[in-house]
Amino acid sequence: MKRIVELLTVSAFLLGTTDAAIAQRAEDNAVTSADDAFGTTVGNETTGLYSSQNARGFSPQSSGNVRIEGLFFDRQGAQPTSRLFAGSTIHVGISAQSYPFPAPTGIVDFQLRLPGDEPIQSLTVSYGPFDKLRLKVDTQTPIVDGKLGLLAGAGIRQDAYEWPPDSMSWSAGRLLKWKPTEDIEIIPFWSRSEKYDWEVQPYIYPAGTFLSPDIHRRPYFSQEWADWETRDTSFGMLPSPRCQ
Repeated sequence: MKRIVELLTVSAFLLGTTDAAIAQRAEDNAVTSADDAFGTTVGNETTGLYSSQNARGFSPQSSGNVRIEGLFFDRQGAQPTSRLFAGSTIHVGISAQSYPFPAPTGIVDFQLRLPGDEPIQSLTVSYGPFDKLRLKVDTQTPIVDGKLGLLAGAGIRQDAYEWPPDSMSWSAGRLLKWKPTEDIEIIPFWSRSEKYDWEVQPYIYPAGTFLSPDIHRRPYFSQEWADWETRDTSFGMLPSPRCQ
């Protein structure tokens, strides 16, 4: 029942967009977009030494060293859903010196996926390992040529882990790019994500200084009531991130 509700939510969320052509995001290439080897993510591709969760043994996200288009973002919970982001770049050492308040953990700078002049719809479906299933839909719709455009995205995923539990989640986001004049660009955004039925990872403590016997990887033996559930909402506005 929950999956049906989620599918209806995604469908309703994407209603209101105009007719759009199906297109491949061939420009989503992390290798050609990387300026260094520290870490670059474009779409579903990632290259480099570090990520937004791990830079020099620390997490830039957990440390609060997050930027959106170079501007500081006060991350209270999760950052906006990845449906709004074209990718991210990790900056450490010298490459982070141009940012205010650089940190030893490094800085992760997210780049927004801004709507262009052509209507586009894209669909991504992936499966595995451990019966993971992901469905993502992204659209961009020009409303007023060169002045106003809408980007929307939504996703449903069933995650499974090397320990037995799994979880269900959905996310959605919308972004407007409004350019009232040649020198002003305003970008409001909103996103929402929920995760539920996420069972707690079990821990095994041996009764002495010896290895535990072999166990099957997939059976779940924690308490049935030990579930996690999270809800995150993010919103904000960027004034003229690309205007001089």
